[in-house]
Amino acid sequence: MKITAFDIEASNLSADFGIVFCVGFKDVEGGPAKVFSLLDYDQADIIKAEKLLLKDVSSRLLESDVWLTHYGTWYDLPFLNTRLLYHHLPILPPNFSHIDTWKISRNRLKLSSNRLKTIQNFLGTEDEKNAIKPMMWIRALGGHVPSMRYIKEHCRKDVDVLEQAYLRLRPLVLDHPSRGLVDGRGGCGVCGVTRLVKRGFHITRTRRYQRFQCQGCGAWSKGIKPLQVLV
Repeated sequence: MKITAFDIEASNLSADFGIVFCVGFKDVEGGPAKVFSLLDYDQADIIKAEKLLLKDVSSRLLESDVWLTHYGTWYDLPFLNTRLLYHHLPILPPNFSHIDTWKISRNRLKLSSNRLKTIQNFLGTEDEKNAIKPMMWIRALGGHVPSMRYIKEHCRKDVDVLEQAYLRLRPLVLDHPSRGLVDGRGGCGVCGVTRLVKRGFHITRTRRYQRFQCQGCGAWSKGIKPLQVLV
């Protein structure tokens, strides 16, 4: 199952006043991150360059089985769809499998902030986010190449940190897409490891199931068939 972390960097928080500078991608437990940037498109018109960028970004996103973002539910995905509409390009599918680490932090942890930087510091991820330098974003809009390069590297770091944060947080995802359905093998539905240990029971009003914990990622699950049914 291909889970793809992605992050956008744009000139504004509102998509009717801003454009996409770059989009970073990192397949979880895959190869190195790749960033699609306006610098990759030799266009005198920055708006035409953005359209080409968005075409490639859409194609790359549709190669994945699951999207992984941080606050992407409220920013990255709406921003991309808004810009796609502006350019008369097809929007992204609305019901795509999507994991948002901001939601995990908000609903399953109790941190002082749900920002990715806070999660990074708390978990002690291997990589660290680059600092946001507002003047770089302002200059980039005017075509300043060093600023664009800085933003591109910032985006690359973001998806690296996002992947590392997800690998620590994934046992907390209650509705994680099942690897077994995609990969065609048993084991943990979150990470695919087959080392599952029986630990107690999951009990409902009418059924009792065996409960398991993965020895790879630590995620919990229950058996498919009930051990006991109250008739």
